[in-house]
Amino acid sequence: MAPKSLFPSDQEEWIKKAVVEYITKTAHGKLWEHGKPAPKDNSNLSTWVESKGTELEKVFLDFYTSLDPQKLDICRKKFATKFRNAKNDKKEHLHKHFFDTYFALPFIPTSTTSATPAPAINPAIAQTDKSSLSLLNPVAAPTGHDLFIADQKATINVAVKEECNKQGLDHRHHVALFQAKCKSLYNVMSDEEKETWSTRAKEMEVGQDVYHISAAPDGVACFSNDEVTWPGISNDWMKYCTQSLPLNRPVEHRKPVPAMSATTVTFPEFTEDTSVKDLRNMVKTFLEKQWVTVNTEAIPWTAIEADRQSHINTELPPNLSLGDPETLSKGNIIDLVDYFKGRIVNVFLLKAASPSSKDGEPENLPTKPTKPTAPRSLLGGLNSSVDTLWQKITGGGNAPPLIRRLRVHT
Repeated sequence: MAPKSLFPSDQEEWIKKAVVEYITKTAHGKLWEHGKPAPKDNSNLSTWVESKGTELEKVFLDFYTSLDPQKLDICRKKFATKFRNAKNDKKEHLHKHFFDTYFALPFIPTSTTSATPAPAINPAIAQTDKSSLSLLNPVAAPTGHDLFIADQKATINVAVKEECNKQGLDHRHHVALFQAKCKSLYNVMSDEEKETWSTRAKEMEVGQDVYHISAAPDGVACFSNDEVTWPGISNDWMKYCTQSLPLNRPVEHRKPVPAMSATTVTFPEFTEDTSVKDLRNMVKTFLEKQWVTVNTEAIPWTAIEADRQSHINTELPPNLSLGDPETLSKGNIIDLVDYFKGRIVNVFLLKAASPSSKDGEPENLPTKPTKPTAPRSLLGGLNSSVDTLWQKITGGGNAPPLIRRLRVHT
């Protein structure tokens, strides 16, 4: 059972709100924009906490005027400690997220690619560059200090627990002692030892630059919009994926007629502050643009609700409610937004039969798939190691050069 707080419940609620505001002023709570330097703590952070402490004593004046000087001093120290611990907890959370993601990848000691690394961003903050094509969020590479902490974390935790037991401290002091122990252990190392850890971190970053076709976890970033030929690359790449990726599925799971249109419409980006009304309009516009790629008439929502299988792509989840956005509930709109976000999806089925089919019947695909030729704008030199992986996945042929430019960042 957690020890009783020095602050009454109403003051605890007041302090919690202040802590939330405080975190947004720290480096760990700020947005790390794509391609920009890492954020820093506000320069007046300590004075801000002091001013909040003064404000607390004014709001609950009766409580604090009744305390003797010794208890008042203890309350002030406990108040400042809450903010310091919250900052350390946030940092520890980001570190844990980073290392859980980063070390989930198979380690490759050397790189076989000479492409330029993509800019890295905070793992907890979504990418804000609306023009870049990002399949998965890239993650900032570790420093030698980060790698040292990850390697020694278990040992440091044991030492901190022993220190807490020795001094009679509870779990609330663990984070602060852990950070202090990490700092002291790293600072006592020689410059040569620190350089060794930095070298290991750089080698790990280079090793993760190799693109794994079958082993890429959540954490892949593709092209940045600083490419000179960005529009042509993004359009050709999406067309190529639309044609080739379905052919990698088992034959028994393929559709006689692919439920895809030649033009792919993607859902626009939005923020947490976007209102439900705006989200509803975004869903409506998105579905209308998807529909015109397969039919020029108005969307027959009544017919779709009566016979979903004849109009809606069967790869969409059956429990995903699709209907006129004007009449859908708030929950249904949010479900659709969550599903469409970050996906290349075709909602509606093609209604026209294949031009080469007979009597209106669709023409079956060949049993052995033939991989489409990559667009001319994607052609270039070959990389044998990636070609070998591509052949294992597709059954033959060389990988398109654009595949070899994809990078894995965890």
